[in-house]
Amino acid sequence: MNKKQLKSLYDICSYTRHKGSDGERAMIDKHIKPVIDYVDDYGNLYKRIGTAPIIWSSHTDSVHKEADPVEQTCYIDDGETRLFKGEDKMCLGADCGTGVWIMLQMIKAQVPGLYIFHRAEESGGLGSQWIVEHPEASTGTDQDHWLQDYKHCIAFDRFGNNSIITHQGSRRTASDKFAKALGDLLDMGHQPDDGGTFTDSANYVDLIPECTNLSVGYMHQHTNREYQDLTYLLQLTERLIDVGAEIGKLAAHRDPSKEEFLDYWGWGNVSGLTSTYAVDYRYGDNDLHDAIQSYPETVADMLRSGEAFCMDDTELARLIEDRWLTEDNRKYG
Repeated sequence: MNKKQLKSLYDICSYTRHKGSDGERAMIDKHIKPVIDYVDDYGNLYKRIGTAPIIWSSHTDSVHKEADPVEQTCYIDDGETRLFKGEDKMCLGADCGTGVWIMLQMIKAQVPGLYIFHRAEESGGLGSQWIVEHPEASTGTDQDHWLQDYKHCIAFDRFGNNSIITHQGSRRTASDKFAKALGDLLDMGHQPDDGGTFTDSANYVDLIPECTNLSVGYMHQHTNREYQDLTYLLQLTERLIDVGAEIGKLAAHRDPSKEEFLDYWGWGNVSGLTSTYAVDYRYGDNDLHDAIQSYPETVADMLRSGEAFCMDDTELARLIEDRWLTEDNRKYG
């Protein structure tokens, strides 16, 4: 893949996509509707290629506010390695504009599977929940619910560059065996990660054996410091296109009829216990390392001036990125 193909990602992220907003509708009309087969009564959009028992998942909305303007300005750095925002308070929307973009590239390459562009994920997974609650919305299955015809659901809605989620909100949603096998196929250093929170695939956990979420390279989602790692994104998308058909053939190991939860307190697995307050304890652990690696010249200037002293890691990482954004690092907008 080449960087010219990223222009459509820049355009996707130029729309603010609050649930049901003009910006979301404009993005869907321009980028998704021309390639899909079907729209359900809730507004979820579907594209089927082949018969592989795998669902590829993203969502069309973002955490922009209803009052935000329809469009926003995004920037890339001089090296064309990062997509980011300016000083305003709006997020970039790579969560989940990047997932939408990845799926559009896979559709273009005819990678087998069912592609679902979900609506209203940021409002609690309302689009995917609607699918769960409407088994009659599809025909041609002998199962109680048509989702049971699928072995895997892989969402493209995770920050970072190495996670294959095995748990969401403390509940196991994918087996370690499946996560390791997926990581082996991608061959990019991905590892099983039990620190997931929520995305649409979690709503399918009682119907589909392997429900995961894959790192797509954005960081600081839901904030105005959000950015997208473009180098990683191109590599990941190329690998998904190369091995996507093989991913659909992976064995499923988790039994969706059984519940398993993380043992945070040493109680062992307690079936039926859910954690409303589950958080991703790993989020932010690598913020400072990431900021130093990404903005070495800015960090050097701050160290020389003494500005970086007496701060904790999170404060320092935030200051480094904020300082870099105020410097002349934008290529265009």
